[in-house]
Amino acid sequence: MTAMRHGVPDRVPVSPGIGPWYATRILGLSMWDVTLGEPNVLVDVMLEMNRRYGYDDWCWWADPGLEGGRRDGPPVVWREEVLQRDEKLVLKRFSVETDYGPLERVILYPKLDPEWEIEKPIKDIDADWPKLRALLGEEWSWKAELPTWCARIGEQGIMPLFVDLPIDWWFKRRHGGVEQLIFDLLDRRELMHHIFAFYQDYAMVYLDAALQAGPDEIAIDGSCSSISMISPALYREYNLPFLQEVAQRCKAAGVISHQHNCGKSLAIVKMVHAETDLDVQEPLEPPPGGDVDLSEAKRRFGDKLCLRGNVNTFETLLRGTPAEVEAAARHCIEAAAAGGGFWLASGDQVGRDTPEENIWAMIEAARKYGQYTAEGRLR
Repeated sequence: MTAMRHGVPDRVPVSPGIGPWYATRILGLSMWDVTLGEPNVLVDVMLEMNRRYGYDDWCWWADPGLEGGRRDGPPVVWREEVLQRDEKLVLKRFSVETDYGPLERVILYPKLDPEWEIEKPIKDIDADWPKLRALLGEEWSWKAELPTWCARIGEQGIMPLFVDLPIDWWFKRRHGGVEQLIFDLLDRRELMHHIFAFYQDYAMVYLDAALQAGPDEIAIDGSCSSISMISPALYREYNLPFLQEVAQRCKAAGVISHQHNCGKSLAIVKMVHAETDLDVQEPLEPPPGGDVDLSEAKRRFGDKLCLRGNVNTFETLLRGTPAEVEAAARHCIEAAAAGGGFWLASGDQVGRDTPEENIWAMIEAARKYGQYTAEGRLR
């Protein structure tokens, strides 16, 4: 928390991006234990990872959402149907009736990999958007309390509650992939601004309840809003006003705001540094997947933003040696840790087959090279 508030902790915090994909392999489980099991299984699995390695967890996996939703109609109930089940995968269809007709989703659950939504509900934007809006309602209320099991996290990690950037919110519901997303943003501008105005009203009611619930931070998911997927102009047009409002409300409430953008993000970092009250930006991926030089980012943006990153998830953690991981982690610390406001982390969730010795190498590098003096300098 000290680093996230741009202070100087006793040591550079370190989080190697462990998620259930990696954790289930290490513990001899399948992803079905998490994706199709009881909710507490995920919590048990991830807390065991923290006990095993002793890292500074960002519990992105822990956000169940607040209890509540629309208050101008009955609760939404999606009907579930198993379409296929064998030794490698489970395929399920989820459907719901609205006043304008049905919506359907199809989700694939591989035994060893994360679930994947292969059919999203919004297929025909003109026919299906009215269905989704009717489903969401026009008035909302959420219970401003964290689930009781969140207390189990305690001091082991940062507990976030999430909101999606508008483009990410739409991408998670719009069938057709990135191509269809871009067509909507460019060819249906008037409708998309109408949809996103509705979403902003909806999200701000949720955000106010989330802030009252007392999380450690509000995490803003921009996984689908990086410059690897959209242009800076589209980010500015559709996402920036939303982010400005979220960050301003977080600041007023004294709660940390934290944005995640996979892939290329330098243009976004410039924007949010100059034009928002955002506190934390991540994962600042380096080339080839990203475009951020951490030394430059510290020099240009470290006066205001806590920087979180940026050990390469694939080339270094998945495919590298422990010595290469240690060197990369040390480089990140030397590039960005001076004066605090830095959190050593991976570029994203580590892959299932990441060598365990590489996880240890990254954690030990923070302990070895990331100690601060009483004056706030690296030892």
